[in-house]
Amino acid sequence: MLSECIDSVEVRALAAANEHRQLHVDSTGLAKRFKRLAELGAARTVSGESSSGFVIDLRFENGEEGYPCVDIALAGQVDLECQRCLKPFEFSIDLETRLTILSSDEQSSQIAKPFDAVVMMDEGLDMLTVVEDEILSALPIAPIHESVENCTVLSDGLLKLKNQAGKLNRPFANLSTLMDEGGKDRIE
Repeated sequence: MLSECIDSVEVRALAAANEHRQLHVDSTGLAKRFKRLAELGAARTVSGESSSGFVIDLRFENGEEGYPCVDIALAGQVDLECQRCLKPFEFSIDLETRLTILSSDEQSSQIAKPFDAVVMMDEGLDMLTVVEDEILSALPIAPIHESVENCTVLSDGLLKLKNQAGKLNRPFANLSTLMDEGGKDRIE
C-alpha cells in the first residue's frame, strides 16, 4: 500500500474505514524507500552497524470538514554528519502530524487553519514521499552533536587548549610598554 501511489477513491475508502497502517523501515529500507534522505547520508553507519530506521504509523480518517485526513506518527533515528567535527552521529526523530488530503489547492480555504494539507496529484498520493517530506522537515539545517564534548576532534582540541591556558602566546603583550617609551625599539 505504501510503495505506490494511492488514488482518491482508495484514500476516501481508507478514511471511511478508519484504517491504520504501520511500517517498519530499517537502514537498508531507508536507502531504498527514501532516496532524498539517503542522499543526505542518513543511511550511513556510525559504528559499523547502522541503527537508522523508523517505525511509521499512519491513521486515516475523515476530518471535521469532510476531507480525508492522515495522522502520521513516526519515531526513529538517522545517521547524520556533524557539521562541527564532520563525524557521523545518531539523530533521533519523534514526530506526530496531521495532514488533510485535498484534491485541489482551492479546497485549502475550506479547512481549519491549524491543520496542514497535502494536495493529491492526478496520479494519486505517494504516501512514502509525504512521510519522507515530514522526516526531512524535522532534520536540522546544520546537524551537530548535542554537546561539544561529543565531537571527538573538537573535544580533543578543547582539551589541549585547556591544558595550554597558562602558556598562551601573546605577541602584543609588550606593546603598551613600547608605546609608553616613545614607541622606539632600542637596539644598542
